[in-house]
Amino acid sequence: MSASKFGWINCDRFWETKDPKIDYYAETGSMTSKLYLVFEDINSIMPATQEGDRYVFRNIPLGRKVKIVGIGYINKTPQLVVTNSKVSKSELQISGFKPFKLDELKKELNSF
Repeated sequence: MSASKFGWINCDRFWETKDPKIDYYAETGSMTSKLYLVFEDINSIMPATQEGDRYVFRNIPLGRKVKIVGIGYINKTPQLVVTNSKVSKSELQISGFKPFKLDELKKELNSF
């Protein structure tokens, strides 16, 4: 699958599912970043909203397997983390940000 085949998603996308929907929270410690939730089965990406020191993905079907992509900066150096997850009521702790170059990001996104 190519990263260019992903689409952005609105939470309305899940109105048809009977699965319960929750607000899925994630925390990155002291790393200020942008987080994205990747739905591999529907080729879509949803951005998180920052609320204080944590991030939230709204109205996500409970139990859905997803990947969280985080991009942040330390000393003007871009950092990347990709975490596999299953949507649950527990807050996801995200760690392991590592420096990356643009071609590495493309390679990672194309691996989905």
